Amino acid sequence: LEVTPRKGTPMKFKVVIVALLVFGGIFASHAVSQEGGAPDMQKMMEIHKKATTPGPAHKALEAFIGEWKTTMTVWMGGPESPATTIEAGISTNEWLMDGRWLKLETKAEKIDNPMMAAFMPTHSVALLGYDNIKKKYVYTVVDNASTQMLRTLGVPERDGSAIVFYGEIDEPMMSEYDKPVKAAIRFKGKDKIVMEIYDLGMGEKNNKVVETVWTRIKPSK
Repeated sequence: LEVTPRKGTPMKFKVVIVALLVFGGIFASHAVSQEGGAPDMQKMMEIHKKATTPGPAHKALEAFIGEWKTTMTVWMGGPESPATTIEAGISTNEWLMDGRWLKLETKAEKIDNPMMAAFMPTHSVALLGYDNIKKKYVYTVVDNASTQMLRTLGVPERDGSAIVFYGEIDEPMMSEYDKPVKAAIRFKGKDKIVMEIYDLGMGEKNNKVVETVWTRIKPSK
C-alpha cells in the first residue's frame, strides 16, 4: 500500500497516516463483530488490556526478588558421573517492564574443576515471565560461556511448588543440536529455590545435568 499525502504535508503527519492504516488494518482483522460489521473497539481494547496486564501468575514470581547466594553443580554425564561445583555466586533479581519480567543476573567467581577455570568468572542474565496469551511461563538465559540462548516454556505444577519448562539446546562439542531439555524451578520456602536441568536425550532416568541452589542472603522475616 502506498500513501501519497498532498503536497506540503509535514513528514510527521505522513508517518501518523501510515501507522493508522497499518495498525488499524491489523486490529480490524481480529475484532470484527459476529454480524460482519465494523470492529468492536471496546472489545478489542478489553482483549488487549487482558493480554498485556500482569496478573497472579506474574505475582508468583516475586519469590525471586532480592539478592541470593548461588551454588551450581554440573554432571557432564548425568548424576552418576563426577560433579563440578561452581560456587560463591551472587544472583541479583529485580522486576523489569512494570512487573512483566524478572531479570535474574548471576555472577560467580569460584569453581572446583581446573579444566573449566577458563570459563571463570561466569556471568549470566535470565528473563523470567508469564505469557498471558500462551498461558505459559517463559524462561530465557544468556551467558558469557556461549553464544546461544536457552529458550523454554513452562507450566506450574498443581500444588504450586514448582514450574516445569521444556526447550532445546545445542551441544557443539558433541555435534548434537536441538536437544530436548527439561528445567524445573522448585520453591523450597521463602529463602531457598532450586533449579534443575535435565538432558532428555540421555533417556528417562539419571538425566539431571545441572542443579542450581539459590539461598537468600537476607532471610525473610
